Amino acid sequence: MRNTKFIGDIDYDKSRVNPKYIKLDEGMQLGYKYLSEKKFADAIKTWLQVWNGLKDEMERISAKTFKKFDVVFNGTQFVSNWIQDFDLCLLNAISLQSDPKVINLYGNIRIQFTEELLDYLEKDDDLSFENAKRAIADTYFFMGNNEKGEELFNNYVKEDPNWGWGWIGWSDQYWLNNEGDNDYTKAEDILLKALSVPELRDREDVEERLLDFYNESDQKEKFKEFKNKKRSGKIVKRIKIGRNEPCPCGSGKKYKKCCGVNI
Repeated sequence: MRNTKFIGDIDYDKSRVNPKYIKLDEGMQLGYKYLSEKKFADAIKTWLQVWNGLKDEMERISAKTFKKFDVVFNGTQFVSNWIQDFDLCLLNAISLQSDPKVINLYGNIRIQFTEELLDYLEKDDDLSFENAKRAIADTYFFMGNNEKGEELFNNYVKEDPNWGWGWIGWSDQYWLNNEGDNDYTKAEDILLKALSVPELRDREDVEERLLDFYNESDQKEKFKEFKNKKRSGKIVKRIKIGRNEPCPCGSGKKYKKCCGVNI
């Protein structure tokens, strides 16, 4: 007979879970129940307890990464998948709120949670590291602390000017993620600076974001012009930046002493 437990409307088989971690697994599933009911506060409270328990257990058995812990946990969800769901839950709790106090509460939880999980990522998991960094900066903007968010994104692209999605995330704050007064000039400027970086990663994504930006901001002429350049291959990436010219990241330094130093 299947060893099945019901949590609300969720039916799952717990027989495969390591008996030492049944409570941990049940906490994850209970959080999913609350999430399905859009009870974000209950889900976050439950999953914070799970997160603290998970960290304690990983330290106890010297599991340095989520992948290593999954081997002994054998839970209903991979820990790495649950981590993403928890982060999405926090993001929804922030973005669906209008009360500044609640936004700050969940925002600070998301920042702390994200900063802590960086210690458990695989060393070569660049994508997860990048997503985490973006999440932290995004959250500061959600909380209204634009100065801190701006500082973080600016530092990110100075450290790694080739990070296309870092530039995208930064630009998004001034139009796509902004429900107040959009700063179209700054949003455009950031994306154009990104496209001037010779070795930019995910260049196609940056180009598509710029097209979306022109379309959404009703800049039809710029949209048409850039789309034609994209089709013909005559985009800014063809422009060679002189070593003694100002760096396109906006630091005020010469290119050879800033973003060009690692190229």
